[in-house]
Amino acid sequence: MQSYGPNGDDSYEGDQPLPQDEVSTAQTEQLYSDYEDEVPPLPPRSAPPRPYRPQTYGRSPSGPEVVYDTEPEPPRSPGNTVTFTVAKFNQFLQWLLWVIEVMFALRFFLTFFSTSNSNAFISLLTSITDPLLAPFKTALRVQDTGVEWYILLAMLVYFLVILALIRLLRLFVTEPEL
Repeated sequence: MQSYGPNGDDSYEGDQPLPQDEVSTAQTEQLYSDYEDEVPPLPPRSAPPRPYRPQTYGRSPSGPEVVYDTEPEPPRSPGNTVTFTVAKFNQFLQWLLWVIEVMFALRFFLTFFSTSNSNAFISLLTSITDPLLAPFKTALRVQDTGVEWYILLAMLVYFLVILALIRLLRLFVTEPEL
């Protein structure tokens, strides 16, 4: 049986030693003297900027001294309350859109895959979403086929209406693009 353990000889049969790379002992000035005229000299170093040091009056600060490169900006005053209100209402509409879409998707998949509506969660979800889906039930004249396609239509319509409302309100908050 052949042994694969180390036997003190690190060379493999038939391995030839690799040739050594030729190393030049010439100095770099001699090797690259032809290119000295093309390289411009480095510019002189500028002094580092002096940090802004605020004056302290009386007592020393309790924490470490804060050093700024420039004078700090004054705190911002609160923005226009109408703009703030419209922006917050936009955030509420986005949240409401997600809630409605998730509830409709849950109702669609749970009623599609369940055989009975006796589940308490499905009954609760149905009672919450029925008022929102009522216009779509009557518009499509739904018959009991098992698949409630009107839910998908309602998801699309609510998404488009709320998205259009969000974009309209955003016009009042943002500056005009030129």
